[in-house]
Amino acid sequence: MQAEKASLRNGADLRIGFLGGGQLGRMTIQAALDLDFRIEVLDPDPQCPCARIAHRFTQGDINDAEAVIEWGRSLDVVTVEIENVSTEGLTALKAMGVHVLPDPAHLALIRDKGTQKQFYAQHSIPYFGLLAGRVGPRRGVDPRIACGSKAAHWRI
Repeated sequence: MQAEKASLRNGADLRIGFLGGGQLGRMTIQAALDLDFRIEVLDPDPQCPCARIAHRFTQGDINDAEAVIEWGRSLDVVTVEIENVSTEGLTALKAMGVHVLPDPAHLALIRDKGTQKQFYAQHSIPYFGLLAGRVGPRRGVDPRIACGSKAAHWRI
């Protein structure tokens, strides 16, 4: 099955799934519809912002691995509208040959804020927690100066 899905279709033949149907997804889907992609959404709320604009809306639990697998197995690409989704389900879909973006391992990393901050520290990426207590107006140190040119890339 992996080989069958290795080359993506395009236009209306390309089936893209969104886990989560919030406003960020709605804005993305509106752009995708202009490109003639077929869009499917899985979300627990039947009144979510994406429910009425997707080609197919499925009400379901985005944190339930089995629900995610059942919903996504026929799609070409699956992406997320929110980071709190079943990475187990996405990992299984990836193993089935579905293109999953971002990678489920990356989602697991950013979903756990402690692990995320460890990653930042290991790679010398400045983030607010690293500087808390050492930088700020009351400490007399401007965080933009403390972080130099990387200040625009802070992660909180």
